Amino acid sequence: MELFVVQGPDLGRSFPLGPQSVLGRDPTAAINLTDEEVSRRHAIIILGEGRCTIEDLGSSNGTYLDDEPVEGEAEVQAGARIGVGQTVLELREPTGVEDPENLRPTKVPVDRS
Repeated sequence: MELFVVQGPDLGRSFPLGPQSVLGRDPTAAINLTDEEVSRRHAIIILGEGRCTIEDLGSSNGTYLDDEPVEGEAEVQAGARIGVGQTVLELREPTGVEDPENLRPTKVPVDRS
């Protein structure tokens, strides 16, 4: 899973998610945003057991899931929009992921002419 910025100062950036990804302005945050209205450690996204959840970490401006304030822990589905400060992120399945059982060949024939 990844978060793709659809609105805000970081428009167009994407962030792959790990098991626990902190979202904020802190340079060590996995999802490091430049939006001044985002707290240094704004929210955390947790992937595990076949589900994805988000929890606000006591941010000043709150965290929103599809325009609803996040209270405690909330489950996030692919396609959902997360609002923090002026930034809106969309949870997406990464594109270009191939089935490991049916990978394309990586060798390219050499032109010997």
